[in-house]
Amino acid sequence: MSSEHRIYHSPFNIAVLVAGIGFFIDAFDLFLFNVYRIPSLKDLGISGSELTHVGERLLSIQMAGMMLGGIITGIIADKKGRVTVLYGSILLYSLANFANSFVHDVDTYAWIRFLAGVGLAGELGSGITLVSESMSVEKRGYGTILVATLGALGAVTAGLIGDLLPWRQAFMAAGIAGGILLVLRMRSFESSMFVATKLQNEKRGSLLLLFSSRRRVAKYIACILMGIPIWYSVGLLITLSPEIAKTHNITGLKLSTCFILFQIGITSGDLLSGILSQVFKSRKKILLSFMTLGVLATIYHFMRINNSQQLNVTSLSRFSAMSL
Repeated sequence: MSSEHRIYHSPFNIAVLVAGIGFFIDAFDLFLFNVYRIPSLKDLGISGSELTHVGERLLSIQMAGMMLGGIITGIIADKKGRVTVLYGSILLYSLANFANSFVHDVDTYAWIRFLAGVGLAGELGSGITLVSESMSVEKRGYGTILVATLGALGAVTAGLIGDLLPWRQAFMAAGIAGGILLVLRMRSFESSMFVATKLQNEKRGSLLLLFSSRRRVAKYIACILMGIPIWYSVGLLITLSPEIAKTHNITGLKLSTCFILFQIGITSGDLLSGILSQVFKSRKKILLSFMTLGVLATIYHFMRINNSQQLNVTSLSRFSAMSL
């Protein structure tokens, strides 16, 4: 097999490294809006309850871009290749984030977040697919563990940056980082799995393939349902934690700290659950265990926040995040 289409048997390889760096920047860019929602909107003249309403709308628009981007780039990746999508999506969200630093009205802000969402979805999906298809079945899990962990660390970095840079400079830095990633990706190669299927007369890139069997549909829906609590937690509960804290008369809460601790929990959970899945040779058992932990942590959090007016929510956020 040529070096361009080799199968890796160790998770410490160039494909995982570049994909991990890509996911790091991807998550960093994705969560910048969550961190800078309030200061950026205040700078645009939004105040009072509109900070929440406009912020929720922009977040929804960004997520709509990710949903659409995931579908479109997935189709293109199956038809034209993963590397093609990687280049296009990185370029799109890099330019979008760079342009984000120059916005002066909410409508422009919304369009840019939509385009950034489309690009971010493409880079994430194609990158992790490329890693999975470039590694042996036995070691594939470790490769995805490293990529996911680096991605979560990117989200942690976004929280740390929130205390260091003004929002316009942060988005500009995100755009520049995306450009650097594009240069690193220039030597990316197609996986041997994609090359093999390309030589066959199979119909690639059709959404109908997702619904070709009941078992595949069930898995697809199950993956979506498992992802909903994660995005609900980080996209709404953590992002809107200042508003939630105010409603329950909780004082001393800092969004960046809460966000950082939550993402540290996500990072720890990614790493621990992935390793345990490989060790015990069972993703289902580990997944069920962590989901149970998440449910118990959520119940405990709910009971505490309703029974106490002075709750250290950041520590609970870190605990519940590990289970997700």
